[in-house]
Amino acid sequence: MNQREVAWRVFAEEYNSSILEHTGEGEKPVSYIITPLGAKINRMHITGVVTDIEDVGEQGKSRYRARITDPTGTYYISAGEYQPSAAMALSKMSPPAFAAVVGKSRAYTPEEGVKYLSIRPERIREVDAEARDYWILETAKSTLERIEAVEEGLKMAEPTVSALVKLGYPENLADGVVRAIEFYKDIDLRRFRTTVAEALKTLVPEA
Repeated sequence: MNQREVAWRVFAEEYNSSILEHTGEGEKPVSYIITPLGAKINRMHITGVVTDIEDVGEQGKSRYRARITDPTGTYYISAGEYQPSAAMALSKMSPPAFAAVVGKSRAYTPEEGVKYLSIRPERIREVDAEARDYWILETAKSTLERIEAVEEGLKMAEPTVSALVKLGYPENLADGVVRAIEFYKDIDLRRFRTTVAEALKTLVPEA
């Protein structure tokens, strides 16, 4: 039985900076987007403000495209006949609204060197500001853990999954970090620390 993929909490800034795709092994290989901080995303959990929803369906088939923003950027989501409950939720939503989304990462490469990332939602529900704030806090924590894991990996002459696991990082993150370091080379950790700080600032604007 296939284990259900973890739903990563990743800020838009980190997700939209990702260009590395990886396909797993086995009979039904799973495809992943690997972020510069080593999140190995097949499924993700985001919460933010739905800023606009558009019905782009044709021939009587509904398909909705929406933009959801967090404090660091914008995610693009689309739901159609194969995601009926998500499409139904979007059809009833009036932007601006807070929403939580769990969905699959999607990459589209129209030409060499150009990659568009989106999320194919499994479920969407309207939430309140408190749920959005909690998501920001939890996502900040997991982003900082990834930053630390990359930092540890960069200190190693040759980073390996087992060495990172020994330091206490989960195996799926350790694997993603090793791949990220190999692919992205000079990862600007300061930029992602700033992203986290800016996101947290939205929770305490007077700070």
